[in-house]
Amino acid sequence: MEQGRLTRQIGEPDTYCCILADITESKNLEERLRLSLERHQIIMDQTDDIIIEWNIETDSFICSPKWERKFGYMPSQEKILTRILRGDSHIHPDDQARVVESLYSIRKGSHYADMELRIRTADDRYLWCRARLTAQISQANHPIHAIGVLIDIDNEKRQAEKLLEIAQHDSLTGLYNKGTSQKRIEEHLKSLDEHSCSALMILDLDNFKQINDSMGHLFGDAILIEAAQRIKKQFRSTDIVGRIGGDEFIIFMEHLQGTSILQKKAEQVIHELEKIQTVNNGTENSPTIHLSCSVGAAVYPLHGKSFKELYHNADLALYQAKKNGKNQYHAYDTSSTTETFLRTTAQPVSYIGGKIDSDEPDGLLDRLAEHCFRILYQAHDVETAVQSILEMVGKKFNVSRAYIFENSEDGTHCCNTFEWCNEGISPQIENLQSISYEEDLNNRYLDNFNEDGIFYCRDICSLEEEPYAILAPQGSNRSYKAQFMTTGSFRGLWALTTARSTVFGHRIKWMRWPLYRRFSAFSF
Repeated sequence: MEQGRLTRQIGEPDTYCCILADITESKNLEERLRLSLERHQIIMDQTDDIIIEWNIETDSFICSPKWERKFGYMPSQEKILTRILRGDSHIHPDDQARVVESLYSIRKGSHYADMELRIRTADDRYLWCRARLTAQISQANHPIHAIGVLIDIDNEKRQAEKLLEIAQHDSLTGLYNKGTSQKRIEEHLKSLDEHSCSALMILDLDNFKQINDSMGHLFGDAILIEAAQRIKKQFRSTDIVGRIGGDEFIIFMEHLQGTSILQKKAEQVIHELEKIQTVNNGTENSPTIHLSCSVGAAVYPLHGKSFKELYHNADLALYQAKKNGKNQYHAYDTSSTTETFLRTTAQPVSYIGGKIDSDEPDGLLDRLAEHCFRILYQAHDVETAVQSILEMVGKKFNVSRAYIFENSEDGTHCCNTFEWCNEGISPQIENLQSISYEEDLNNRYLDNFNEDGIFYCRDICSLEEEPYAILAPQGSNRSYKAQFMTTGSFRGLWALTTARSTVFGHRIKWMRWPLYRRFSAFSF
């Protein structure tokens, strides 16, 4: 680089003075800078990301031209934080507080911020974006700028929302599914105080199985869809309405003025569903089926403060509504539900003849597991409850005896600890004590059980000599046994034996019950 000056003096020749400086290094640095900027420009031209910069000191905003291509306009550059605070912004109202919080964090010294927000387009749509900002710090250690990128994540976000929607909702009716219903209700319960009034309702369609059997499942699905729509219309948008399985629905109503609204809402739903009560298959001799519903309810905090308590008590109330003739509403009431279920007292009475829901061909059979849970849940004496369950199972399957055997601590022997005998059948519990697996059962008895822990013997004559010698004196010719386990270890078994002609094996193969030692809990 040459820098010079021409000087002239009277009577003297003109003089040109100059300085030559070597600027090779600076020119090389300039060229590298040019290439670096050009490289970054090429990269930015090939991406949809928008460069953004926030001048913290002046509260001004600068963005790259791609903003206009993306959103259809260029935003105001002045007082960006001020504009957001007063609501005069292109950012979605629901996201503005989150954006302000992130900007304040940078102003207070945070070096990085990452946020998701929706930005309005020129045609009044909102696009989901992710903003990533990094603070630029002055020599005085004060943040002066926040520089970053704005990334379009709209497709990604909406796809995630769609997947979440699918995961949370019942695919047939569009209502919340069972898991989501419970989760949302539990979240609401956590925010309630004991002075508020809320309620959980369980609604079950009556006679629905007859519709499926006579009209087919496709027609039944159509009825479920219409019923779900009619149910949802009767409640507020803030109420939780879900389908928890089959033809059963759950509703949670928060912040009620009083419990009278429950009966009113239930009656509205019952009346609404009666509008679709008559169905047939279009033939002259086809049966007419009347669709109705039964509703049970429990009130927070009167009938429980947790989801488990409210659901249990609403279910008891629903059972009572079914028992009273269906097509009606019933609120949980301890005095009215006591007689409905088996109470395990000194002389328990099994509710053998009752049916949980006459929609089923054999209601108690289909919900036997649930009924056993209820017996245990209400039991004051667990051992009496177990005896009642054996009675219920034995009578239901019309067998001679129902047993429970428990292993000794070392696992070498088993003892008959519980026994139920049908009418006219003599007890054998005293003769079935301290049976040795090795000596009395030839150490091969457990080989009879399949991988599911089930052993069904249609004829005890087919057994080996040792187990036959034990079963034969009992007058049995058929036997069904299932192992029960604790923490993966064999602890004993329960058994049904019969001398009756009824073949019960095919009816009870579903009853694979791991039974925990000393019957503190049943697991199905």
